Amino acid sequence: MSPALLGPPESERTKSLRDLTGQELGHPSTAVTRLGRIVREAWRKPLWRLSPGDLAALMVEGLGLRWAVPLALEKLRLRPTVMSWGFTGDLLCRVLKLPPGFWKDWPALRSVAEEIANDAGPLVGERIPELAFQNALKTFRGEGEDAAPAPAPARARRQARKLPGRKARRKRAAPRKSRR
Repeated sequence: MSPALLGPPESERTKSLRDLTGQELGHPSTAVTRLGRIVREAWRKPLWRLSPGDLAALMVEGLGLRWAVPLALEKLRLRPTVMSWGFTGDLLCRVLKLPPGFWKDWPALRSVAEEIANDAGPLVGERIPELAFQNALKTFRGEGEDAAPAPAPARARRQARKLPGRKARRKRAAPRKSRR
């Protein structure tokens, strides 16, 4: 399979994710975080203009995966050491850390990702940080910590242990002495 056949058809590459999904995420200037700004900017760009950093941001947020993952795999097929934000090969690690549910829905993309991960093996340690790659590979194969179900929110954990919340702990605290 050639890299060009992996991603969206040529007719979709000139469109943005906003056009393809019909969803509006808001203007980038209204985003609270840097990641939110990057995602909102990427959402408005034509697919052919998405950078590895844009693709990684979309994957972190779980948005537009139907288009972002094939585009990322195209880039990774050409060069598995593509850097998106932090280190050489981090785009590959980001792809491998996608939730298992995504790979169940897209088995053809999973096999391509596995092929790329296997081809990247000799580069691990030399150009791709070994620990990051191994953790991502464990997640991809369903063996890692990220493959476990997400922990319950703090509120649910507190209720399960029957501990008082923050307000209750404040009420029990001794009053502060004034320094007059």
